[in-house]
Amino acid sequence: MPNSVQFSGSTVTVTLESPLKAGTTYHVKVDATAITDTAGNAYAGITDDTTLTFTTAAAVEDETPPTLESSVPAHEATDVAPDTAITLTFSEPVQAGTGNITISDGAGDERVVSVAG
Repeated sequence: MPNSVQFSGSTVTVTLESPLKAGTTYHVKVDATAITDTAGNAYAGITDDTTLTFTTAAAVEDETPPTLESSVPAHEATDVAPDTAITLTFSEPVQAGTGNITISDGAGDERVVSVAG
């Protein structure tokens, strides 16, 4: 979503297309011509770097690896159709790393699917 500004009554909401940097101090400036009331009176604006400042939260390191929460077919399922797609559901959002996912019957039918992020 691109940067946008929405007006609703007395509230102005600025939405950015990408998050701000973590642990960083920002200041907000507003042009004197950017906002008017419904009678056409212009807001004076903010022209300096000190009137409205804020600091974003520090980045939080995720040190907990994802865990497998469920799968289709389920562990020890029987009568699974041979053309069933295998779905793995994890405890948190995941992304492709590098390596393989191997499906094997232990008797020579082994399927290796490469994962490359």
